[in-house]
Amino acid sequence: MFGEDSIFAEGVVIDVRSDRVYEIELANGHRMIAFVTRKDRGHKKAIETGMRIHVRCSPFDLSKGQVVF
Repeated sequence: MFGEDSIFAEGVVIDVRSDRVYEIELANGHRMIAFVTRKDRGHKKAIETGMRIHVRCSPFDLSKGQVVF
């Protein structure tokens, strides 16, 4: 899903959907679903509403992305 052509962005957490899934809003107003991979689950800090997080997404699907720690 993510390769060398990944897009990196920063957004604000709008909603916590579960312990690994979040809705975020980018600076341009675009909203997307961001998730934490199973591999990164142990490294996860407590992500809460209002926090700024970094995500990477595919240039082909900007509706979802992966949280980057």
